[in-house]
Amino acid sequence: MLGAMPLFIFMGSLLERSGVAERLFEAIHLWTRRLPGGLGIGTILLCVVFAASTGIVGATETVVGLLAIPVMMRYAYNHSLIAGTICAGGSLGPLHHLYAGAVHAAAGGWQAVAAR
Repeated sequence: MLGAMPLFIFMGSLLERSGVAERLFEAIHLWTRRLPGGLGIGTILLCVVFAASTGIVGATETVVGLLAIPVMMRYAYNHSLIAGTICAGGSLGPLHHLYAGAVHAAAGGWQAVAAR
């Protein structure tokens, strides 16, 4: 895992430098901007997207931090709220993989029960 982490951070840096990740963040913000705290919700959704692709907390937090911190500071978000939002969203990476396995196992179990 320690060998893969720099590669995921490199992937995130490439996405950030090319503008792809920023456009993704803007698209998510378009969906959530009318909600109270929409920028924070959009940041967590972006964390979910990156956490699903990497599963590594540090890589997700680094990439989303590069994207979200300047935007959230521009909108005068509290610094502790920015840090908490990014850390909470980045922590969803390991949970996603655990729940995906549980859902697949449960779906397979229901099919086996229904077949009897």
